[in-house]
Amino acid sequence: MTKKVSIITLGCAKNTADTDNLARMLKARGHELVTEAADADTIVVHTCSFIEAAKKESINTILQAGQLKTAGKKLIVTGCLVQQH
Repeated sequence: MTKKVSIITLGCAKNTADTDNLARMLKARGHELVTEAADADTIVVHTCSFIEAAKKESINTILQAGQLKTAGKKLIVTGCLVQQH
């Protein structure tokens, strides 16, 4: 069964490169990437916490994605916010 995945990328160019790598791996495993998080079976929020504004944006995005989480939908949080906290 194909899973639909939405990746929300915040922060620097390194995060964008990490997202590109993740997207390639997911596609190679048969997953479909979708733009709209509401349409996804899994939402990935790739966070940044380099400066305070980025940390706040990451937390707000996680909270917004959490509101979309319903039974059976996964929310995965990655990136430097997770690594630091």
